[in-house]
Amino acid sequence: MAEPVIDIYWDPATGEMKIEVEGAGQDCLDLTRALEKLLGMQAGDRKVKPEYYEGGDGKKRTQSNRLG
Repeated sequence: MAEPVIDIYWDPATGEMKIEVEGAGQDCLDLTRALEKLLGMQAGDRKVKPEYYEGGDGKKRTQSNRLG
């Protein structure tokens, strides 16, 4: 399995910061929590990508299992 990639973006003109994680699924919050604290970012400013809701390792699901 590939390691997740974490990118940190900073706009020197506005001071705005953004952290993006690829390939971590729901683990992205655990991976970025310490970074957010060190950078002084507020948890309320967090936006998650669709892969967060897909679960697992962040890869798209290609099969649906329906019962019934």
